[in-house]
Amino acid sequence: LTGNEYGLTEATKGLTNLDLREQELKDMEVARRLQEEELKRMSHMKERAAQVAKDEASFNKALFYIFLVYFFVFVLSSESLPVHRQT
Repeated sequence: LTGNEYGLTEATKGLTNLDLREQELKDMEVARRLQEEELKRMSHMKERAAQVAKDEASFNKALFYIFLVYFFVFVLSSESLPVHRQT
């Protein structure tokens, strides 16, 4: 090999190594962005689950109050009314 051919081979290898390193950096950036998106999505899902649980608790509380009103209005008030018995 002549000196010129040796320099060209080394330069080509150097460029190939540089291209591979550049591609690795790009791949790492894509992986980082995908991870950020996944974390955001997980955070949103966690917030949504908390809201659903809160809504469910509110619904159960409202249902309980409706039951209490029903109980006091219909059950207790019917016990205090005089019952007319037919003879």
